[in-house]
Amino acid sequence: NINNNNNNNNSNHHHHINHRSSSQSKHSSSRSNDGDVGLTALWGLLNLSRWRTFQPSICRFGLYSLIRVVHGAKDPARRTIARAVLSNIHFHPANVTVLYKAELRLKYTALARLAEQRAAAAAA
Repeated sequence: NINNNNNNNNSNHHHHINHRSSSQSKHSSSRSNDGDVGLTALWGLLNLSRWRTFQPSICRFGLYSLIRVVHGAKDPARRTIARAVLSNIHFHPANVTVLYKAELRLKYTALARLAEQRAAAAAA
């Protein structure tokens, strides 16, 4: 039984993207006749991310994968969908600590990379 009230569905803030985008149709048959499984999985994750019940699990187990898609995927549809999932899950109170730790970790990594680049440039 699917309960569609505010306890389970973050209806005030959820993102929904038109499933039939032109980017999807371009890329859907690039790997096989069955379509692009990765893109289909992202669509499914976006649908699940609209439900508050699933948001903590998505954050706990998929946060860094979603961040990698946002920053590294060549397909704009993948980046857009992953960004929408992240936007949906960030409203859940159970995700605050996980998201804060991820932010600190990503900032530290970026600063360390910048320091390495500066050191390499100074040595050259």
